[in-house]
Amino acid sequence: MRERSLTHSIALVVLALGFLTPALARRINETPYEFRYEARISAGLSIEVNGVNGDLLVEESEGSQVEVVARKSGGLDDPSEVRMAVVEHDRGATICAVYPNGAQDAGRGCAAGGVTMPVGSDVKVDFTVRVPKGVKFVGRTSHGTVRAHRVSGGVEAHTVNGNIEIDGSGTVHATSVNGSIVAMMEPGTRGESRLQTVNGNLKLTLASLDPARLFAQTVNGGIDLAVPAARTLEESAHHLVAQLGPAGSLYSPEIRMRTVNGDIRLEYRR
Repeated sequence: MRERSLTHSIALVVLALGFLTPALARRINETPYEFRYEARISAGLSIEVNGVNGDLLVEESEGSQVEVVARKSGGLDDPSEVRMAVVEHDRGATICAVYPNGAQDAGRGCAAGGVTMPVGSDVKVDFTVRVPKGVKFVGRTSHGTVRAHRVSGGVEAHTVNGNIEIDGSGTVHATSVNGSIVAMMEPGTRGESRLQTVNGNLKLTLASLDPARLFAQTVNGGIDLAVPAARTLEESAHHLVAQLGPAGSLYSPEIRMRTVNGDIRLEYRR
């Protein structure tokens, strides 16, 4: 009986460790010009990449591991001075490009939701990320474009100076300051989606006519609603609230689109 109890206790400890550790097996390799990270992250968790100067290219992989490749290049400054920091936590993993003379050191700067800003560095770090099915991608860059293709776990993308392109994803949260956002949502997407920019256009394509509530607002631009059977609830020159999809649905996730200097278009494409 004691032997069975001990075996049961060991099994519970192993199960607990497996649950608390999102990356059960990882591999990290970094050279002066390239960084590679591979880890097993469960569906429902996320991989977050915080860059500064450079593009983020994301796609869904057929495998079960997250793969992150960062390629570093520079003109006057040495790419090897930019290091990569990895923080694994109960929500998945966060990877940051840490520049020398940054506003924060690597320990404090690489955390979910933040970036380490460089001071006078021209080093560019471009990321390629492959995400398993069901894993969410979160990406940030100050100067660069974010492109995501077929990420079923959802995409959250932020850039200051750059465009965002999201093709075939679950829930979409995308923000830019000086850039346009183009996105396509897959059928059956649940939860709120947000597209917001200051200087740029917004375009969202729906791959199905699932029920949703649209809130669209622009200051200096127009709104084009090209969705069959959409019912306008509120409308003015720069503001629109509409119900999409079949009437009488008990669940209608929200789609929020907002820009200051730009146009908004919502369309349906089979």
